Amino acid sequence: MLKKISLSLFVIMLISLKPALADQLAWITKAEADKAVAFLKSQKQIMLYCPCCDVNDAKRIVNVKKVYARNPSMGGTVYKEYWEVVVEGTYADDGSAINEGLDLAYVYVKKGNAQANCLGVELGFECDPCIDLPLPFTWKASLFFKETLDTLTSWV
Repeated sequence: MLKKISLSLFVIMLISLKPALADQLAWITKAEADKAVAFLKSQKQIMLYCPCCDVNDAKRIVNVKKVYARNPSMGGTVYKEYWEVVVEGTYADDGSAINEGLDLAYVYVKKGNAQANCLGVELGFECDPCIDLPLPFTWKASLFFKETLDTLTSWV
């Protein structure tokens, strides 16, 4: 009997926490999503990098074609109380397409001529980008893999 109650409570807890499984700034408020979209619309490129997600996670530059906000979904359920920022474009290193929701804690944007900052930090959102470099950091060619000279010179 105690096992059944414990199992039932565990299942209820998992179901109720489902929206909390999203990363730091993946599912956000509409106001936060609108602010991020407005900022990203001025960016030609962004860098995606999550150092605490995987030790082998590469820093990848995305050529931004379109950015918008939408209600996220998981397992066929749409969560209308949350919003996510979506980027459409191509990866600069291999030209493959990207069309996915972003976690703003792991998106980096060009700041000035040679600096990069976490988008979440730049917008004043509370987050931990879990990067070992102080923010903003110097945007150097040595940070990236498989980039072409054209991609690098587009940042200057």
